[in-house]
Amino acid sequence: MKYWVIRGRPDVNGDFSILKRRTTTYWRTKSPPSTWEIGDRMFFWASVPRLELLGIGEFRGETDEFTANGELIYAVRCLSSVVSRPIHQSELKQDRIVQAAVFLKKGPAQSVVRLTSHEGDHLYRLLLSRNPELSGIWPDLEAVTAEVPDIDVSAIEGERRLVQHMKIERNPKLAEAKKRQVLNATGRLECEACGFDFSEVYGELGENFCEVHHRRPLSSLNGRTKTRLSDLAIVCSNCHRMLHRNNCEISVAQLKQRISTIGNDART
Repeated sequence: MKYWVIRGRPDVNGDFSILKRRTTTYWRTKSPPSTWEIGDRMFFWASVPRLELLGIGEFRGETDEFTANGELIYAVRCLSSVVSRPIHQSELKQDRIVQAAVFLKKGPAQSVVRLTSHEGDHLYRLLLSRNPELSGIWPDLEAVTAEVPDIDVSAIEGERRLVQHMKIERNPKLAEAKKRQVLNATGRLECEACGFDFSEVYGELGENFCEVHHRRPLSSLNGRTKTRLSDLAIVCSNCHRMLHRNNCEISVAQLKQRISTIGNDART
């Protein structure tokens, strides 16, 4: 199993609107790799002006068809739609693991570019770290977080700096298991604090999406700690941010009570 990057122009490919999870799309290349195989993992890259990594797929094989320009048509199974938070070229070029990847270098505009296994593993974990809806697609990569989990470019008086943050590791498989448990029990992923449901507001885009909150703050953990599904809560993004304000001094139940109190005050 190998990794590849499909590079395409947004203006030619409908700004990648053709990427729909669980659908098969067809792409073309003048230089098909001689070593790709069915099942290889693929990333979708939008070239200028976007310059973003924005989706993942799986190589499903070459066809016997060619375009009028002699380009081979091949099939890719989309494993995601366009992610809600793509990764821009400027961020990737500051990442020590993928900054030297071939698809980021200037040169001939090859439409299919090889990645090393290390680069491919890392790119998936980076995408997953900011797009939790990808969880479970390549579960073999999810037991370990990205080596640089948070990359932030900040500006102080015009000086640009790369800031790397160390993170205590959480196991994303627990979050996915919590989602399945709640979906099986209730049929929906409703915020336990405010009742918000992403699928009700965003339709298909928000289907099966939520955030999973650890009721026990990271600061309270002493090394490797066993976490049960009952230690997790389904929450929306806004409530999740509020729960983590002031060093997690508020519980989900307390936040729910605050929201209810404010709502009652507004109605009186």
